[in-house]
Amino acid sequence: MRNKGLFLLLPVLFNLCTLILIHQWTKKNYSSVAVANPLLNFDARELNNCGGGHQKPPSRMLAVQDPSGELPMEKPTGWERLGFYSIRRHFKCHQHARDQTKPLPTLEEWKFLQKKYQEIVDADATFDDAVPPTLGYKFDREAPIPPPYYAKHSPGKGRGLFASRDIKKGEQVHHGESHLMFPDGMSWRRFVFSLPRKKACDMIDWTWTQNTPEGKLRIFTAMNIAILFNGADSELGDANVDPSSDSSHILWALRDIKKGEELLHTYEAYETNWEKVGLGEDEEYVIPKKKKSDRSLRSVLIT
Repeated sequence: MRNKGLFLLLPVLFNLCTLILIHQWTKKNYSSVAVANPLLNFDARELNNCGGGHQKPPSRMLAVQDPSGELPMEKPTGWERLGFYSIRRHFKCHQHARDQTKPLPTLEEWKFLQKKYQEIVDADATFDDAVPPTLGYKFDREAPIPPPYYAKHSPGKGRGLFASRDIKKGEQVHHGESHLMFPDGMSWRRFVFSLPRKKACDMIDWTWTQNTPEGKLRIFTAMNIAILFNGADSELGDANVDPSSDSSHILWALRDIKKGEELLHTYEAYETNWEKVGLGEDEEYVIPKKKKSDRSLRSVLIT
């Protein structure tokens, strides 16, 4: 009986040994392939997404996270057709614009916006300036020297820029080479709707339209402190820096400016036409005004 029992166990033991050998061989050979080819180094959980069309695109799987941990707002119905002013009302940016306690963006926040621009708008954009965005950008082509201004809070205006030294009339104050362009209105929409509310509002209010030297109206922004220029009061005529034309990004000193004086320029120097750049209001998808109508944004914004 004992020999008969052993005889019956032999096939079971043989199969078990075979499975162990196969497992060891597979582990040895395929682990080396995975090292040689990182594309084979996948997590078993990813297999659950295969074949069902549920796998997220790489851009979403590797999405840049906001340093504050705040998440983007849910997109409204028809967001792809919302105009500039409706998008601004969707994010309730009038409240954010009038908040006098907004801190200056940190280095991490500037870098977050830059990485988002790469992720959503232009993967080939580079942000390797020797001068950190908290100080501006490389103003001197020969050395990593920032532009002649610094950011701080301005009473009644929020964040602003101030002369870091005495500036002579006719001197170049800002060359604008760090400005970023959006190819069209839809790329701007996608970018803004990928951001948490406060950062979306910042970017909305840090966006302007301007003619290029070729005569095309384009959407521009900047992702360093250069975007914090406050607007001059057209009635008071208190602008002290301005461009030489509506297609120039360079700002020149209109008069002698003392160290510590706030730098103000005329927002109306550039043409504002959201419809021309694909951000006009669609009658079918309009977020209505609640109280007072939107005035000329670039003349009343508090940065």
